[in-house]
Amino acid sequence: MKKLLRIITALFVVFFFAAGATSFAKKNPGKTVKRNHVGITYVVTVTNPYSGGLCNSYYVVIKDENGNQVTEALLYHEGIDNYIFFESGPQTGARIAYLEKADNSKQYFCNNLLITHPDQITGDFRDGSVYFFHLSPDTQARKE
Repeated sequence: MKKLLRIITALFVVFFFAAGATSFAKKNPGKTVKRNHVGITYVVTVTNPYSGGLCNSYYVVIKDENGNQVTEALLYHEGIDNYIFFESGPQTGARIAYLEKADNSKQYFCNNLLITHPDQITGDFRDGSVYFFHLSPDTQARKE
């Protein structure tokens, strides 16, 4: 009986730690693709030639022509190129992707700011379709 109790306890401990370790693993937002998603899918590719390390935080954002955010913003991470967004559809109008500096970033710590020109798609956005945006950020020297 003691041997059976030890085996059950050992299995419980192993499963407990295994479940906890997977929940703490860092998730790559560029790899979180929901399967069988009905709606509109947007893929924003960010190519950053600047590899000096960012001192501000930025979000990858998609808004409509009125400036309304159409889906939850994703935190930009250097080294992650693709960010995937979902929106219920169908929709008509414009979708604009860009990088937005996070409010909690302290600009005075940075010598360079990351800037990017927005990428815009205008038209009808259909359920089950994928639309691609491309952003190429560059750095701009901070003005004193």
